[in-house]
Amino acid sequence: MQAATDICDNFPVPIIGIDSDSGSEFINHYFKKWCDERSITFTRRRARHSNDNCFVEQKNGDVVRKTVGYARFQGDVVFAAGQKVYSYLNPLINYFYLTKKLIAKEKQPNGKMKKIYQKELKMPYQRLLEHSDVSDIYKQKARKIKESLDIVYLQ
Repeated sequence: MQAATDICDNFPVPIIGIDSDSGSEFINHYFKKWCDERSITFTRRRARHSNDNCFVEQKNGDVVRKTVGYARFQGDVVFAAGQKVYSYLNPLINYFYLTKKLIAKEKQPNGKMKKIYQKELKMPYQRLLEHSDVSDIYKQKARKIKESLDIVYLQ
């Protein structure tokens, strides 16, 4: 639970929900209780329904697997190495890398789905600053974090 507490303490905005994969490494009574104590909504995808929590699955494929691969890693040494990788990767993804935002899906005559993305690419950081539901206090916290980051060092 310490890792989850560290994430919440260092996140620029309050966490109101956590969406996870359905693996037992994510789901347990202790974590559910931890979320309940903090009024955090906890959802998971259904087993064998890979399109549930699509944002989790998208980030798994686009970020995690491209960075560390597909192998199943175990052990304290590997865990420590993963923490080090993500301490650099997370700020890069959220404060410096541009992303596309899905705005609609249209079913084509051939039955395939066509995804329509927002034309303008933005960093998640920019989207946070532009969001009307995020208070100025949290926007200022995010700005302060961004100012402390060095893209060259992180890369």
